Amino acid sequence: MEKEFIYNFESLLFDKSFRRWIFLKGSDEEIVFWETWKNKSNNNNELCNEAKAVLFAINLSGKYLSDDEIDYEVKKVLNKVESTKESTLQIFINQISELIPSKKQFAFAFSIILLIGIFGLNYKKFFPDNVDNIYSRLMLSDKKNVIKYTSQSDSSKYVLPDGSTVILSKNTTLSFFYRADSGFLRREAILSGEAFFDISKNPKQPFIVYTPRLTTKVLGTSFTITSYPNTKSSTVQLLTGKISVYKNEDLDKSFANPENWGGVVLVPNQMVTYNDENRTLSRSLINNPIVLSKESDLFTFSSTPVSNVFDTLSKCYNINIIYDENIFNNCTLTVSLGGESFFQKLQVICKSTQSKYEIIDGNVIISKDYGQHF
Repeated sequence: MEKEFIYNFESLLFDKSFRRWIFLKGSDEEIVFWETWKNKSNNNNELCNEAKAVLFAINLSGKYLSDDEIDYEVKKVLNKVESTKESTLQIFINQISELIPSKKQFAFAFSIILLIGIFGLNYKKFFPDNVDNIYSRLMLSDKKNVIKYTSQSDSSKYVLPDGSTVILSKNTTLSFFYRADSGFLRREAILSGEAFFDISKNPKQPFIVYTPRLTTKVLGTSFTITSYPNTKSSTVQLLTGKISVYKNEDLDKSFANPENWGGVVLVPNQMVTYNDENRTLSRSLINNPIVLSKESDLFTFSSTPVSNVFDTLSKCYNINIIYDENIFNNCTLTVSLGGESFFQKLQVICKSTQSKYEIIDGNVIISKDYGQHF
């Protein structure tokens, strides 16, 4: 792929091949071309980042515009900027700050970037830390339709405008972004600290919680997120329903392609931890899994095959227990386990059957413990 062309900020925004590369839809040839072009010079890298910020800003409303729509918006804003060149910086900022989310959201972000060229501003002042960071983009996107909640006590309970309930732990803040006009409900929140969420169900509009490291997407469920500043990890623990948890850096790489987001899906009694050092998501079980079955007296066993005991435990806690049936083929168990926690039950069963367990990716793996002696 050969292009004898010197790109500037404006030409990059109109270049359809550049757009495809930015949104991870480019061909192998386009990927090689733009990666090579970007790394040729610091100027190319700066131009790329500035144009990239604009194209990502299009998606702040969640609606992905077509190439023709992007062309139209670019031309419209260019014409507006051309006619206001004589204005002062403050007047221009005041003008664009009146724009509301929707397609005008694009005009807002684009106008900010154009200020870079007109007034020599550094785009990093408007897109802190990482120009591609979704968390940062949301913080900048809409400051009119937001409610801020803060907890200085051990716990504070709030009911959000959409009917969801949140309990904030001490030294926690939550910013809730909402729009309920024209039948559209936006449900997005930024969290710093720890909070328990009980989300009202709305299949048409997921509830999304952003922290600096993770994004959690739900429809209707209850869960806890812990993400305090100056800590080396973040966790999400699920009690009911189902949620998806993503690393923000993965969303940044494929913001316009949700099918490529990856992430981890959690079911009840599971949790995920993000570690800053290796930048990975690891799934495990919450510290104290709860019984999800409404039936009673399920944990009283009399000469019951151990395989049935494991299956009962798995069903009641919705936790996958993996074991070799052949190893426990002739084992039975007589025991009552009504008041013990999940892990205490496991310990009793394993001790009685000379076995051991370990937790791998949210599953319980049972194996024989040949080191046990009675």
